[in-house]
Amino acid sequence: MTENRNKLRAINIIWDFAEDYSLNPKIYDDKDLYYINMLQGEINKSFDIKIIETFIEYITKNNPYKDDIFFITKILFEDLAYKNLKEKSLTIENFRKTYAQKIYKKYTISSPKNIHSQIENAYYKKAIGKPITEGVLINKFYDDIFSINEKDTSEIVSKLNFLFQKYFKFYKTSEEKELFEKMVKEKKPKNFKKEKEQYSDEEVEDQFNIGSAEFNGNIYLEEKKIDTAENKLFFTSKDFDISETYKYIENFYGKSALSESTIKKLENTVSKEIHKDSHLYFSNGKYPDNPDANFHRKNRLIQEKKNLDYLKKNYLTINRQIKELQQSIKSSMQIDTTEDINRKDYGILKASDVWKAQKLGDLKIFYKNEVENTNRFYVDLLIDSSASQIGRENIISSQAYIIAKAMDLLNIPIRIMGYSTLKSYTIFNVYRDYNEKENNKKIFNFLSSGSNRDGFVFKTFHEIIKNSTKDETHILIILSDGKPHDEKIQINVGSDKNNKMQYKDRIAIFDSAKEIRKLNQDNISTLAVFTGEDEDVKNAKIIYGRNFAHIKNVENFSKIVSVFMKNIISES
Repeated sequence: MTENRNKLRAINIIWDFAEDYSLNPKIYDDKDLYYINMLQGEINKSFDIKIIETFIEYITKNNPYKDDIFFITKILFEDLAYKNLKEKSLTIENFRKTYAQKIYKKYTISSPKNIHSQIENAYYKKAIGKPITEGVLINKFYDDIFSINEKDTSEIVSKLNFLFQKYFKFYKTSEEKELFEKMVKEKKPKNFKKEKEQYSDEEVEDQFNIGSAEFNGNIYLEEKKIDTAENKLFFTSKDFDISETYKYIENFYGKSALSESTIKKLENTVSKEIHKDSHLYFSNGKYPDNPDANFHRKNRLIQEKKNLDYLKKNYLTINRQIKELQQSIKSSMQIDTTEDINRKDYGILKASDVWKAQKLGDLKIFYKNEVENTNRFYVDLLIDSSASQIGRENIISSQAYIIAKAMDLLNIPIRIMGYSTLKSYTIFNVYRDYNEKENNKKIFNFLSSGSNRDGFVFKTFHEIIKNSTKDETHILIILSDGKPHDEKIQINVGSDKNNKMQYKDRIAIFDSAKEIRKLNQDNISTLAVFTGEDEDVKNAKIIYGRNFAHIKNVENFSKIVSVFMKNIISES
């Protein structure tokens, strides 16, 4: 009863300050009944709520940092509303200081453990005249946020968008960008909604409570039920701790599949020049047992289910594509397909040998046709698993599955790995190795995250296969957005103050191109299937030369592979 009464009083305050009693506010504070609700009323009165909501739909869609971005958007508009009210009344200042004291006390009990809590802590410390003690990067971000002082809502969200793109690493399609720019120009909200991707009213309230409720650790704690005090996306003035980053990578992607000595040996060879501060991590998807890892495992299983549901829904089509790919490549194979009929204890029953089982105890009364791959083809499928692939994991994993099954039927060994970069680590998710036909379903564990340091990936791959025997013919197939980019100034990737050569634009493009040329010089055939925007085709040509195909629809991936494989095999 008291809860409902407080909610009604909170909404009444919003109505009074908004001067609009028809409002159904999504954000209100039924704990502190004055300050935040006064601000929410002013926001509704002075700014275009529809444009704010539309901006949140756009900027948080498929965005792994939506919690931080939502909160920062909210606190900026609250700051602007506070400035408006301060011009009208002295009363707001007293309410602000009372509220700020509560927030300050909250963080004296438990330190801020993520980006938005650091911003909140700094903001309210400053409100009561205390110095900001957060790290250099957070201070810079803070100054940039609260330097925004426009009155026009479209201009505010335009500047916020610029800041978020600067400090966070996430992906927006050219269509989304164009629609956002149109919204800003026309000052009219647009529809960025996609099923189950926008915030519901309940989610909005949950997000609001991140900043206003009693502090509950970091944003995952409701799921974890325990505060592990591991600040993954958290920056202070202390030096960057690589051991903490390793722990985060392990919890996010799963345990390392290679020994520390093996990784060190590999890094000593490839982590040089522009990649001198880069580290390697190979995961097979097996997670440690701790709250952070359990949280990430659960999220990955949710995505895996979506991927498998897509397979089930399109099972007949996918099976047909497997057979078509197999037959297409087989028709042009210049290999010895003579059947080697071997006696086995399984396979097709050989009637003339049944007596051996009874008289001699010889159970090898079956035979099996085996086709030897005399040309020793080995295929590697490298999939760009950066954030640019978010939203199409189901299609990509199904296409990789089609290719894997077809190669298995042709007795051509195939290894499938996804790659992405997070903080200072480039991660290889190993879904299956050459001899792991039974692991094809692991491909549906496909995960998209982070950025992509393509040149480092190609260099590492080259080093891995250098020890192959001379009679092996290696074929490398790459699915990529054609835009290598791993800039280290973003707030979500860590402080990399010694890296003056940012991995982006020309530097990243020409580094990737150099490594592809080295692969080709060692007779490793490469095909890049490029899924990026038209504007990036020029870059893809620089990186991959003639051996790339631009596809608009990822569902055509296996068809392009078919053509390429036929050409490579027929020339061998």
